[in-house]
Amino acid sequence: MDTNYEQIIPWNGAQDTGRDVRLKWKRNFDKIAAAFAELLEATAGLDEKFLRKDRPDTAQAVITFLKGLTAGDFQQGSSGVGIWQDDDGNWHIETDYLDVRMKFTAKEVEIQRVYHIAGAQIKSSANMQCVRVDELEDAYRCYMNTTDDDGNEITNDFKVNDQAYVQTFNLVKQADGTVGNHFLWRLVTGVGTDYIDLSKDVCASGSDAPKAGDDIVQLGYRGTDDPNRQNAVIDAGAGEGSPYYRQFTGINSFSFPEPETQLKPGDNIVTGRMKIQPGSTGSANLTDLPDEVYKAVQIGGENLLLNTAFAGDYDSKKLDPATSLQKDTQMYSPNMLHWTGNGTTVAEASAPAGFACRVGSISQPVSLISGENYVFSFYAKGNGIGMSCGGSNVSRQLSSSYQHYSMKFTYQSGGVFLLSGDATVHSLKLERGTIATDWCPSVLDPSSVAERFKGVWYLQQALKGSTQFIGGLGLTTMMQLGKWTDGVMEKVNAGISGIYNEDTDVAFWAGGTFEQAIATVRKIIGGENPSDEEWKSLAKFVATHGGDIFLRGYIYALGGVFRGTVYAEGGEFRGKFETSLNGQRIVIDPEDGSLKMLDEDGRTAVNISFLNDDGRMTAGLMITEYEGDTAWFSTRILGRSVTMVNNLSNYGAIFLPDQISFLADNSELFSLSMEHDYNTGKKKILITGSNWNETEGLAGTVYVDENGFLKVSKKEPVQPGA
Repeated sequence: MDTNYEQIIPWNGAQDTGRDVRLKWKRNFDKIAAAFAELLEATAGLDEKFLRKDRPDTAQAVITFLKGLTAGDFQQGSSGVGIWQDDDGNWHIETDYLDVRMKFTAKEVEIQRVYHIAGAQIKSSANMQCVRVDELEDAYRCYMNTTDDDGNEITNDFKVNDQAYVQTFNLVKQADGTVGNHFLWRLVTGVGTDYIDLSKDVCASGSDAPKAGDDIVQLGYRGTDDPNRQNAVIDAGAGEGSPYYRQFTGINSFSFPEPETQLKPGDNIVTGRMKIQPGSTGSANLTDLPDEVYKAVQIGGENLLLNTAFAGDYDSKKLDPATSLQKDTQMYSPNMLHWTGNGTTVAEASAPAGFACRVGSISQPVSLISGENYVFSFYAKGNGIGMSCGGSNVSRQLSSSYQHYSMKFTYQSGGVFLLSGDATVHSLKLERGTIATDWCPSVLDPSSVAERFKGVWYLQQALKGSTQFIGGLGLTTMMQLGKWTDGVMEKVNAGISGIYNEDTDVAFWAGGTFEQAIATVRKIIGGENPSDEEWKSLAKFVATHGGDIFLRGYIYALGGVFRGTVYAEGGEFRGKFETSLNGQRIVIDPEDGSLKMLDEDGRTAVNISFLNDDGRMTAGLMITEYEGDTAWFSTRILGRSVTMVNNLSNYGAIFLPDQISFLADNSELFSLSMEHDYNTGKKKILITGSNWNETEGLAGTVYVDENGFLKVSKKEPVQPGA
């Protein structure tokens, strides 16, 4: 801007006249006007570029705040809105309410809320707030509102046979004049749209009558059609035993069963039961749990007790001649083998081997590791049972029906495992660790015991699995096939098993059940040859994961290749048979009844024919020795030993030898010698041998017919040398 203004000297002695002053003022004001004009031109459109502080305004582009921003009277933790960055470089947004209209995505959300529950919070299948109570003849009718303050519908989720529960901790005087706690636990006998009926008679001891204002929750269910209504979660901050968090299943009376999960302050582990379903991860190593849980969880698996099925070892025993047979004399190993004390075996269909033990006091020696954790699990019923081992004593109260129990302890010292009490038990298992696993016999039990239960374990493994179909791909553990009649499987006849522990495990089978397939493998692989009667109780075809095949029957094949050695105690080949030996082929051809040995060029080296009706070999040839062009052949013709000598250099000599000697007991009977007259093309046969007539009694004329065959005509005897 031009700020070079003219100075105005007033009339008090100055030279400027009034006109000059006025002109100077004009020129100065023109400069000022020009300056404002420049300013207006320079600031034109500033409203589009800068935000106003004195009135509402709109930013036309992105504004970056490097340190943050606040709105209202922002005081962290109390008022206003703030967005700021902390010393670690993390950004924070603080406000009173945050409404998300579409979708909220976060890697981690921490929600903090301060609220009060007067006692315990129960999560179950239904709840209601009672607004009025009518007393009926045999029930209390508790009414509820069917809409809330905003007009939203409220449904009645209670069901007949539910158990209704109310408990308050009111330690001040109520409107009705009562002081103290209010409790009821009653059976729901009727349900309407806006009410439930609570039984007057069927209730927990000490139950009050319901009243207006009660928060009634469903806690337990007496029916059998919906077991999920017997579940509940209780988070208690007041009351007996609080604080705690407990999960319950099977609430079907006015008492709580043992909680599935129970967390209390001071506990370093989760107490209760862990259920590992198919598809669970980390069940063996449990590396995905907190450190304090991982350190407490150990899984063993090996049963450290012998004969826990109370079935002996299945080995037959020899009867001593001096033994007196009584009604209870056992001809097999005793059921209580390896156990000492007062225990009696009884039949029990639900036990693995069909036996349980009625315990008074039984024990057996054990060898455990000092300072290690162990768990003992079992099925039992009765009044009570106690376990003593390694300096630990644990007892359990029992029910009248079989339940599964486990006892954990840390072994210190001692070499005896003891059970005592008034109980019947089966499926005992002592294992190293803190988690009880499924029952199995000890590895030190005889192999006959393991074989007895192997089929059961296979099926147990298969039933625990699941089947998935991914497009056309099916993934499953086992598939069993059989005949269905009227919706019932009459008998399993075939199947496929993916269970593999060793090469002898069954992969495919047919002609029997899975257990019979296992029996087939065990019997044959053990060196036995099943009889026809035994085959009736075995699977007829079995293939193992190791590649072995066991079958009873015939194999029909138009073609096939066997590589390796075929072992057979008997068998029949129909059709052409061919093999190789030292570079030569051996062929048995049923069409011409011959056995041939062919050289590398395919020429016949040996040809044996079996054409006689009586099955005797009519002709045979075997080279036994070479010397120059002469070869000696030996064979048997009609039961007689024959040696032939041939000059291999003579064409055609292979068809008619130069000399044939007939032997008996290595002594010559007679010989035929052939002389060739190449001028006339005739052959002359000489018969020699001192035993020609006397021993053999052969009579007749020896001659060669038109086909070149040597024949004897039964006429006059031919004299030796003729």
